[in-house]
Amino acid sequence: MDAVPSPDRPPSTRPSALAGVRGLVVALLLGLGLVRVGAVRGGDEGAKGSSACGVPCFRDDDDEGLRLAYDGLRRGLEEANLQRVCLRRPATDDAAGWERLAREISAEKPPFVVALGRRVSARVATLPLTGPDGRIPCVYVDVASGVGGRAMPLLPAYPAPAAVVRSEVAVESWGALLKALLPGRPQLTVLLPWTSESKEAAALRREAGRGGGFDARLLSDGPATPDAILAWSPSVGETVEPFAATLERARSLRVPLLCVDAGLFLKGAAVALLPDAALLGRVAADAARRLAEGERAPERLRIATTATELCVDLDAADAEGLAAPLAFLASAHRLRRSPRSPAPVPTEAPKPPAGGDR
Repeated sequence: MDAVPSPDRPPSTRPSALAGVRGLVVALLLGLGLVRVGAVRGGDEGAKGSSACGVPCFRDDDDEGLRLAYDGLRRGLEEANLQRVCLRRPATDDAAGWERLAREISAEKPPFVVALGRRVSARVATLPLTGPDGRIPCVYVDVASGVGGRAMPLLPAYPAPAAVVRSEVAVESWGALLKALLPGRPQLTVLLPWTSESKEAAALRREAGRGGGFDARLLSDGPATPDAILAWSPSVGETVEPFAATLERARSLRVPLLCVDAGLFLKGAAVALLPDAALLGRVAADAARRLAEGERAPERLRIATTATELCVDLDAADAEGLAAPLAFLASAHRLRRSPRSPAPVPTEAPKPPAGGDR
């Protein structure tokens, strides 16, 4: 579908005509259910306290995408007829609190433990989780960026027995997305909102630009207006400005803000390319099943998923001056917009008193 108006149409009518067509097509997509609408948010079913809970799970609570991964994990374990998973947290977030929780879990003798997120995985890897046959098997789940055939940050060395499940979103997919979002621009300039970078981060930024086909610049590279801003942090020594400042920058410059994090999408980014979190959770459930059945080969228990979901926030796009092509909107897995406020209920005019003037 071509959203560009005919060249012989008077220039003064093109914006309104294009807006009308875009609004009609968006309404049609929403009405037919060809895209899903709403926040990218999962639930917390199975929290601690359920008598049916048999599998402890830890999660980085500030990662919205991992909430959906938890839902996928829960469903995957149910389909495999394994014990129910529940979220666990220490009474106090310090060494003593984690050690007490490790003793509790060791006494419960679960078949395995699941850690969702890089930070909590690092913590769980250090816990003395002792079962009947040695260390309790653990499944570690996180999200990485694929740059030049490598997943960044590099995979830590987790203690065996363990399975590692990672979602790897390749930067090349960002390049294709940018070209579809902003067609007709020969060389795209993308601003990374980093205030400083290490040598490793600088090399990775340049490699990402080459792989994605765009010029990846920093805040310090000058005042030139970029084509887009990409909120991306590979965690290799870069310092990122606060997201509120980045969001204000995108709105003032009228350029789209793109992200790879579900939490940032909910906070105002116009476009997000997110890991398929539900699939990530289901793959983690299958890795847990294999561990429970006795599989121990490390090379077979390092699993990467590459599936992604394209999400567009229509309100954020308007605020950032983005008029996304209709074909791009049609390719989105989710279109999100704020619910409209209900119209005020009209009140009846007061009736004149009986017998009054007419």
